[in-house]
Amino acid sequence: MKRWNVLLSVFLAGCFVAAAGVPTEDEIEDLKDKVKIGSVSDDTIEGDDDSKYEQLKFYTTQYEDSVEDYAFYMRVTVELTEKKSKDSYFAQFARTQGDVDTEYTGEDNWEFVVAHGDLQKPKITAFVVQYGILVDKDGKKDFIILAEEMDDVDSLDELTKRSPNRLEQKPRILHQYSYRDNGGDGQEVIQSMWK
Repeated sequence: MKRWNVLLSVFLAGCFVAAAGVPTEDEIEDLKDKVKIGSVSDDTIEGDDDSKYEQLKFYTTQYEDSVEDYAFYMRVTVELTEKKSKDSYFAQFARTQGDVDTEYTGEDNWEFVVAHGDLQKPKITAFVVQYGILVDKDGKKDFIILAEEMDDVDSLDELTKRSPNRLEQKPRILHQYSYRDNGGDGQEVIQSMWK
């Protein structure tokens, strides 16, 4: 009997390790149905010091309970083309979603912002927005893309080959998520927090 207990413990431990590792194809397909990127727009904005920035705004939605099970990850790549010279560059930034409130609604707003720097009147001419999960695979972090939006390119590889010069200015991603807050009067209110 003791031998069976040991074997059962080893089997269950193996199941736990497998479940905590790389998701199965079925689990990935299920997540793809629950994760979406929407309403992508770009604009030129001006800072308080009259400096200019290119901004790509979008939102994501996901099944709110899945955030506890996975490390969600955002990668944004944009192509910037100068107005007169037609020289093009790419800027890329990636980050994990990070911790969210326990009453997370599964709705997030994102802003990708890159300073003009020395560029002469650049505009965003293409982009690739990828949202997925990071998993440990063979001792390395692997990015599994669950949702992807593109404009004027068919792949990230095409964008970086077409515009191989990476911008020196470091872009940034701002993240805002929504959560439920039961106010003092007992009503449920949706709040948001920038991270």
